[in-house]
Amino acid sequence: MAETSTSESSKSISNGDEAARKEALRKAGAEYFDKVLSQASAGKDPFLDPPKARFKNADIEALDPDIETVGRVLEGVRLYVIGALFLTCASVSLVLVQASLQPLHTPGIQAFLHLLPTVCGLWMLVEVGPLTKETALGVGPTAGLSALKMLCLFGALMYSDVRVVLAWITWVPPALKAAQQLLQGSKLEVQQNGLLGVGGVALLGCLLGSWPALLGLLSLLGWSAAVAGELAWEYWKVHSEPGVLYLGERASGLVRSMADEEAKVGANTMEFYRTSLPAVPLLLVGFLCGEGVELVEHELSVPAVMTMLCSVAAWAITAVTGLLLADGLSLPARSALKALACIGTLIASVVMGGLGSVGGLVAAAFVVVSGVGLQMGDLVQGSTARAVIERESANPLEQCT
Repeated sequence: MAETSTSESSKSISNGDEAARKEALRKAGAEYFDKVLSQASAGKDPFLDPPKARFKNADIEALDPDIETVGRVLEGVRLYVIGALFLTCASVSLVLVQASLQPLHTPGIQAFLHLLPTVCGLWMLVEVGPLTKETALGVGPTAGLSALKMLCLFGALMYSDVRVVLAWITWVPPALKAAQQLLQGSKLEVQQNGLLGVGGVALLGCLLGSWPALLGLLSLLGWSAAVAGELAWEYWKVHSEPGVLYLGERASGLVRSMADEEAKVGANTMEFYRTSLPAVPLLLVGFLCGEGVELVEHELSVPAVMTMLCSVAAWAITAVTGLLLADGLSLPARSALKALACIGTLIASVVMGGLGSVGGLVAAAFVVVSGVGLQMGDLVQGSTARAVIERESANPLEQCT
């Protein structure tokens, strides 16, 4: 009897616990549905979970000093690291391009391969506007001249010595600018005349010391024509009178509309499309010139492939770091880095290709120094002119005194 009473009491207790548990579940369910209905009536999604913080505030506050310290260190050395990368890659870029073109004579295809990672890097860094009809009209002249310059540069490196190419591309642009000033009726300074004379004589000596092949010389002349086209385009955008005189009213109107559309394009968008648009045309030119047959028939060795990959990487890093330096360095500082890169190219040509002709090396050094001097002189004159314009615009009374 005692055992029977004990079992009955335990059953009653378990039944009471079960009833309490069901009652608690019923109340919780009722509260949940009331909450869902109230949120739904208020226009909120009742099944949307609130965002959960990954770290607690105390943990974030505990990590803040370390993060700030690392950030300050990285920010302090960031500009120096980017500058060192730019200087190193720009110094070896031309030498590596020439080395990659020697086993595989495909300037169009290799120009496309060099532009492809560059475009990817720029696309990840800059905010690019859409390529509309108006944008294509604005960036078309600059992109076309950029494609011609790159194709001629690769052709010149394939058929000429890298020192001759370096001397040519360093001295010709300031010489063309000086010729433009003379055509506009301006006089050159004595220092500018001296640097032009020394550079011209040294360039002639460099050419005589290592005369390029016919295709190399034509490539250098084509590169110079593209630079002259860029100068003419920059001039015609401001002065439309020569366009009307030589091109006619209709063509001059087209030039003006292209210049207006180019002015609406941002600097980052212009840089991206100036680099990306020539890629496919260069590839098509390469295949039309039979470079595909050369690519299929030629068996590349492992060192040749490694040289090509290093050349592509150096070209892309130079472009990307140059864009990054544009925000952190002034124009004179960037010009000084480019001047050091030209000297570094001469050193890289000696290290990687041997001493070669001592006279040609000395002549190329004179050309590089004179070309850098001319470019820095143009930069100083431009800075002085801008300072005068800003001062006069800030003090309009000075024009009357």
